[in-house]
Amino acid sequence: MESGETITKDKLREKPVLSLEEIQQRCQTCFITNPLACKEVCDIWKLKQEYLALRKDLPERPDTATVMATATDQTNMEILRILSQGPTSAENLSTQRGSPTIEVDRALRSLVKTGLVRAEDATYEITIAGRRTLDALEKYSSLELEKIDSVNKRVIQLLAHGVTTLDELNEEVPKNELTRALRYLKMHGVVEKTSGRQVLYFATKRRPTRRLAPNELAVFKSLPKEGISPQELSKKLDLTLPSIYRYLRLLRYKRHAIRRKQSPTFELTAVGSQIAEALEKVEKVVQSFSSKDFA
Repeated sequence: MESGETITKDKLREKPVLSLEEIQQRCQTCFITNPLACKEVCDIWKLKQEYLALRKDLPERPDTATVMATATDQTNMEILRILSQGPTSAENLSTQRGSPTIEVDRALRSLVKTGLVRAEDATYEITIAGRRTLDALEKYSSLELEKIDSVNKRVIQLLAHGVTTLDELNEEVPKNELTRALRYLKMHGVVEKTSGRQVLYFATKRRPTRRLAPNELAVFKSLPKEGISPQELSKKLDLTLPSIYRYLRLLRYKRHAIRRKQSPTFELTAVGSQIAEALEKVEKVVQSFSSKDFA
Protein backbone atom coordinates (compact mmCIF):
# COMPACT_ATOMS: atom_id res chain seq x y z
CA MET A 1 0.00 0.00 0.00
CA GLU A 2 1.35 3.41 -0.99
CA SER A 3 2.02 6.06 1.64
CA GLY A 4 -0.95 8.30 2.35
CA GLU A 5 -3.54 5.92 0.79
CA THR A 6 -6.79 5.91 2.81
CA ILE A 7 -8.22 2.65 4.11
CA THR A 8 -11.86 2.06 3.21
CA LYS A 9 -14.25 -0.67 4.33
CA ASP A 10 -13.74 -2.36 0.99
CA LYS A 11 -9.98 -2.26 1.53
CA LEU A 12 -10.44 -3.79 4.96
CA ARG A 13 -12.28 -6.75 3.43
CA GLU A 14 -9.43 -7.36 0.97
CA LYS A 15 -6.46 -9.55 1.83
CA PRO A 16 -3.75 -7.39 3.52
CA VAL A 17 -0.77 -6.47 1.33
CA LEU A 18 1.66 -7.14 4.18
CA SER A 19 1.58 -10.24 6.33
CA LEU A 20 2.10 -10.09 10.07
CA GLU A 21 5.55 -11.67 9.69
CA GLU A 22 6.61 -9.02 7.15
CA ILE A 23 5.43 -6.23 9.43
CA GLN A 24 7.35 -7.70 12.37
CA GLN A 25 10.52 -8.00 10.25
CA ARG A 26 10.27 -4.36 9.17
CA CYS A 27 9.80 -3.24 12.76
CA GLN A 28 12.82 -5.25 13.90
CA THR A 29 15.06 -3.69 11.24
CA CYS A 30 13.82 -0.15 11.89
CA PHE A 31 16.51 2.09 13.45
CA ILE A 32 14.18 4.96 14.39
CA THR A 33 14.38 5.30 18.15
CA ASN A 34 12.28 8.43 18.60
CA PRO A 35 8.51 7.62 18.86
CA LEU A 36 7.65 11.03 17.37
CA ALA A 37 9.83 10.33 14.32
CA CYS A 38 8.15 6.91 14.01
CA LYS A 39 4.77 8.62 13.99
CA GLU A 40 5.86 11.04 11.26
CA VAL A 41 7.65 8.75 8.77
CA CYS A 42 6.49 5.14 9.35
CA ASP A 43 3.84 3.98 6.88
CA ILE A 44 3.13 0.88 8.97
CA TRP A 45 2.35 3.04 12.01
CA LYS A 46 -0.03 5.16 9.91
CA LEU A 47 -1.64 2.02 8.50
CA LYS A 48 -2.20 0.69 11.99
CA GLN A 49 -3.80 3.92 13.20
CA GLU A 50 -6.13 4.09 10.20
CA TYR A 51 -7.07 0.46 10.76
CA LEU A 52 -7.82 1.04 14.46
CA ALA A 53 -9.92 4.11 13.62
CA LEU A 54 -11.93 2.11 11.10
CA ARG A 55 -12.40 -0.77 13.53
CA LYS A 56 -14.16 1.60 15.90
CA ASP A 57 -16.79 2.19 13.21
CA LEU A 58 -17.43 -1.52 12.66
CA PRO A 59 -20.47 -2.98 14.43
CA GLU A 60 -20.06 -5.38 17.31
CA ARG A 61 -20.58 -9.00 16.38
CA PRO A 62 -24.16 -9.90 17.43
CA ASP A 63 -24.74 -13.15 19.27
CA THR A 64 -25.65 -16.22 17.24
CA ALA A 65 -29.16 -16.52 18.71
CA THR A 66 -30.03 -12.97 17.56
CA VAL A 67 -28.73 -13.58 14.04
CA MET A 68 -30.61 -16.87 13.75
CA ALA A 69 -33.86 -15.40 15.08
CA THR A 70 -33.64 -12.45 12.68
CA ALA A 71 -32.57 -14.41 9.60
CA THR A 72 -35.18 -17.17 9.93
CA ASP A 73 -38.08 -14.71 10.17
CA GLN A 74 -40.19 -15.17 7.03
CA THR A 75 -40.38 -11.47 6.08
CA ASN A 76 -36.68 -10.91 6.77
CA MET A 77 -35.78 -13.96 4.69
CA GLU A 78 -37.74 -12.66 1.70
CA ILE A 79 -36.03 -9.26 1.97
CA LEU A 80 -32.60 -10.91 2.13
CA ARG A 81 -33.44 -12.85 -1.03
CA ILE A 82 -34.35 -9.62 -2.86
CA LEU A 83 -31.26 -7.77 -1.62
CA SER A 84 -29.03 -10.67 -2.68
CA GLN A 85 -29.86 -9.63 -6.27
CA GLY A 86 -28.52 -6.12 -5.63
CA PRO A 87 -28.98 -2.97 -3.50
CA THR A 88 -32.37 -1.28 -3.55
CA SER A 89 -34.59 1.13 -1.63
CA ALA A 90 -37.29 0.44 0.92
CA GLU A 91 -39.92 1.61 -1.56
CA ASN A 92 -38.77 -0.90 -4.18
CA LEU A 93 -38.73 -3.66 -1.58
CA SER A 94 -42.29 -2.81 -0.61
CA THR A 95 -43.37 -2.84 -4.26
CA GLN A 96 -41.67 -6.17 -5.03
CA ARG A 97 -43.16 -7.85 -1.97
CA GLY A 98 -46.55 -6.20 -2.36
CA SER A 99 -46.58 -5.41 1.35
CA PRO A 100 -47.06 -2.19 3.36
CA THR A 101 -44.04 0.09 3.68
CA ILE A 102 -44.33 0.01 7.49
CA GLU A 103 -43.82 -3.78 7.48
CA VAL A 104 -40.75 -3.50 5.25
CA ASP A 105 -39.32 -0.66 7.36
CA ARG A 106 -39.73 -2.72 10.52
CA ALA A 107 -37.98 -5.70 8.92
CA LEU A 108 -35.15 -3.54 7.58
CA ARG A 109 -34.56 -2.00 11.01
CA SER A 110 -34.10 -5.46 12.54
CA LEU A 111 -31.84 -6.60 9.68
CA VAL A 112 -29.66 -3.47 9.88
CA LYS A 113 -29.49 -3.68 13.68
CA THR A 114 -28.35 -7.31 13.45
CA GLY A 115 -25.79 -6.50 10.73
CA LEU A 116 -27.30 -8.65 7.98
CA VAL A 117 -28.10 -5.53 5.93
CA ARG A 118 -26.39 -2.13 5.78
CA ALA A 119 -27.96 1.21 4.88
CA GLU A 120 -26.29 3.69 2.55
CA ASP A 121 -28.42 6.85 2.42
CA ALA A 122 -31.81 5.57 1.21
CA THR A 123 -30.40 2.34 -0.25
CA TYR A 124 -30.11 -1.02 1.48
CA GLU A 125 -27.47 -3.66 0.72
CA ILE A 126 -26.92 -7.16 2.05
CA THR A 127 -23.73 -7.66 4.09
CA ILE A 128 -21.30 -10.57 3.86
CA ALA A 129 -22.90 -12.06 6.99
CA GLY A 130 -26.37 -11.62 5.48
CA ARG A 131 -25.40 -13.30 2.21
CA ARG A 132 -23.61 -16.24 3.88
CA THR A 133 -26.49 -16.76 6.32
CA LEU A 134 -28.98 -16.71 3.45
CA ASP A 135 -26.88 -19.18 1.44
CA ALA A 136 -26.72 -21.53 4.43
CA LEU A 137 -30.48 -21.36 4.96
CA GLU A 138 -31.24 -21.82 1.25
CA LYS A 139 -29.55 -25.24 1.34
CA TYR A 140 -32.48 -26.40 3.45
CA SER A 141 -35.25 -24.48 1.66
CA SER A 142 -37.42 -27.63 1.46
CA LEU A 143 -37.61 -27.61 5.28
CA GLU A 144 -39.07 -24.08 5.39
CA LEU A 145 -36.69 -22.93 8.12
CA GLU A 146 -37.92 -19.36 7.70
CA LYS A 147 -41.12 -20.40 9.52
CA ILE A 148 -39.15 -21.39 12.62
CA ASP A 149 -38.96 -18.43 15.00
CA SER A 150 -36.66 -18.17 18.03
CA VAL A 151 -39.06 -19.91 20.46
CA ASN A 152 -39.78 -22.74 18.02
CA LYS A 153 -36.06 -23.14 17.42
CA ARG A 154 -35.39 -23.36 21.15
CA VAL A 155 -38.03 -26.09 21.58
CA ILE A 156 -36.62 -28.04 18.63
CA GLN A 157 -33.10 -27.83 20.07
CA LEU A 158 -34.33 -29.12 23.44
CA LEU A 159 -36.18 -32.03 21.82
CA ALA A 160 -33.16 -32.88 19.66
CA HIS A 161 -31.68 -34.64 22.72
CA GLY A 162 -34.55 -37.14 22.80
CA VAL A 163 -37.99 -37.61 24.36
CA THR A 164 -38.63 -34.75 26.78
CA THR A 165 -41.43 -34.09 29.27
CA LEU A 166 -43.57 -30.98 29.27
CA ASP A 167 -42.23 -30.05 32.71
CA GLU A 168 -38.64 -30.25 31.47
CA LEU A 169 -39.47 -28.03 28.49
CA ASN A 170 -41.26 -25.59 30.77
CA GLU A 171 -38.06 -25.13 32.79
CA GLU A 172 -36.41 -23.64 29.69
CA VAL A 173 -39.32 -21.92 27.91
CA PRO A 174 -42.11 -19.79 29.49
CA LYS A 175 -45.43 -21.64 29.67
CA ASN A 176 -47.42 -19.39 27.30
CA GLU A 177 -44.68 -19.37 24.65
CA LEU A 178 -44.17 -23.12 25.02
CA THR A 179 -47.88 -23.89 24.56
CA ARG A 180 -47.98 -21.77 21.39
CA ALA A 181 -44.77 -23.30 20.01
CA LEU A 182 -45.85 -26.91 20.64
CA ARG A 183 -49.23 -26.29 19.01
CA TYR A 184 -47.55 -24.77 15.94
CA LEU A 185 -44.85 -27.46 15.66
CA LYS A 186 -47.37 -30.30 16.08
CA MET A 187 -49.63 -28.75 13.41
CA HIS A 188 -46.68 -28.66 10.94
CA GLY A 189 -45.54 -32.22 11.70
CA VAL A 190 -42.30 -31.22 13.44
CA VAL A 191 -43.15 -32.49 16.93
CA GLU A 192 -45.37 -35.30 18.17
CA LYS A 193 -46.79 -36.12 21.57
CA THR A 194 -45.61 -39.55 22.71
CA SER A 195 -47.61 -39.83 25.94
CA GLY A 196 -50.22 -37.92 27.91
CA ARG A 197 -50.23 -36.98 31.56
CA GLN A 198 -50.12 -40.20 33.57
CA VAL A 199 -49.11 -41.80 36.86
CA LEU A 200 -46.06 -44.08 36.84
CA TYR A 201 -44.92 -46.54 39.49
CA PHE A 202 -41.30 -47.14 40.49
CA ALA A 203 -39.63 -49.74 42.72
CA THR A 204 -37.85 -48.47 45.83
CA LYS A 205 -34.39 -49.60 46.93
CA ARG A 206 -35.84 -51.70 49.77
CA ARG A 207 -35.21 -55.41 49.33
CA PRO A 208 -38.37 -57.56 49.11
CA THR A 209 -39.25 -59.57 52.23
CA ARG A 210 -41.18 -62.81 52.85
CA ARG A 211 -44.29 -60.71 53.48
CA LEU A 212 -44.70 -60.30 49.72
CA ALA A 213 -47.18 -62.68 48.13
CA PRO A 214 -46.14 -64.32 44.83
CA ASN A 215 -48.17 -61.88 42.73
CA GLU A 216 -46.89 -58.95 44.78
CA LEU A 217 -43.32 -60.11 44.19
CA ALA A 218 -43.99 -60.48 40.46
CA VAL A 219 -45.36 -56.93 40.30
CA PHE A 220 -42.40 -55.63 42.31
CA LYS A 221 -39.87 -57.27 39.99
CA SER A 222 -41.70 -55.87 36.95
CA LEU A 223 -41.26 -52.24 38.01
CA PRO A 224 -38.52 -50.80 35.72
CA LYS A 225 -36.20 -47.95 36.66
CA GLU A 226 -37.90 -45.59 34.19
CA GLY A 227 -41.30 -46.35 35.76
CA ILE A 228 -44.40 -48.01 34.34
CA SER A 229 -48.12 -47.30 34.21
CA PRO A 230 -50.66 -49.70 35.75
CA GLN A 231 -52.11 -50.31 32.26
CA GLU A 232 -48.73 -51.40 30.86
CA LEU A 233 -48.11 -53.54 33.95
CA SER A 234 -51.48 -55.25 33.49
CA LYS A 235 -50.60 -56.23 29.92
CA LYS A 236 -47.08 -57.27 30.89
CA LEU A 237 -48.18 -59.63 33.67
CA ASP A 238 -51.54 -60.62 32.16
CA LEU A 239 -53.36 -59.57 35.31
CA THR A 240 -56.56 -57.58 35.57
CA LEU A 241 -56.21 -53.83 36.13
CA PRO A 242 -58.05 -53.91 39.51
CA SER A 243 -55.64 -56.62 40.69
CA ILE A 244 -52.63 -54.53 39.59
CA TYR A 245 -53.93 -51.50 41.50
CA ARG A 246 -54.44 -53.65 44.62
CA TYR A 247 -50.90 -55.08 44.50
CA LEU A 248 -49.40 -51.64 43.83
CA ARG A 249 -51.33 -50.24 46.78
CA LEU A 250 -49.92 -53.01 49.00
CA LEU A 251 -46.39 -52.45 47.69
CA ARG A 252 -46.66 -48.74 48.43
CA TYR A 253 -47.93 -49.52 51.94
CA LYS A 254 -44.92 -51.79 52.50
CA ARG A 255 -42.63 -49.08 51.01
CA HIS A 256 -41.52 -51.23 48.11
CA ALA A 257 -43.04 -48.96 45.44
CA ILE A 258 -43.70 -45.26 44.90
CA ARG A 259 -45.81 -43.42 42.38
CA ARG A 260 -45.11 -40.19 40.55
CA LYS A 261 -47.20 -38.06 38.27
CA GLN A 262 -45.58 -37.91 34.86
CA SER A 263 -46.17 -34.92 32.58
CA PRO A 264 -46.83 -35.44 28.84
CA THR A 265 -43.78 -36.26 26.73
CA PHE A 266 -42.83 -34.98 23.28
CA GLU A 267 -40.28 -35.88 20.63
CA LEU A 268 -39.23 -34.74 17.16
CA THR A 269 -40.66 -36.37 14.08
CA ALA A 270 -38.42 -37.39 11.17
CA VAL A 271 -38.93 -33.94 9.64
CA GLY A 272 -38.23 -32.34 13.03
CA SER A 273 -34.93 -34.18 13.30
CA GLN A 274 -33.93 -32.90 9.84
CA ILE A 275 -34.80 -29.34 10.87
CA ALA A 276 -32.80 -29.68 14.09
CA GLU A 277 -29.77 -30.89 12.11
CA ALA A 278 -30.15 -28.08 9.56
CA LEU A 279 -30.42 -25.41 12.26
CA GLU A 280 -27.28 -26.75 13.93
CA LYS A 281 -25.31 -26.55 10.67
CA VAL A 282 -26.54 -23.02 9.90
CA GLU A 283 -25.68 -21.98 13.44
CA LYS A 284 -22.09 -23.19 12.95
CA VAL A 285 -21.84 -21.01 9.82
CA VAL A 286 -23.09 -17.98 11.78
CA GLN A 287 -20.62 -18.66 14.60
CA SER A 288 -17.74 -18.45 12.10
CA PHE A 289 -18.50 -14.79 11.24
CA SER A 290 -16.25 -11.95 12.35
CA SER A 291 -17.31 -8.38 13.14
CA LYS A 292 -16.29 -7.11 9.67
CA ASP A 293 -18.73 -9.55 8.04
CA PHE A 294 -21.57 -7.52 9.57
CA ALA A 295 -20.23 -4.16 8.27
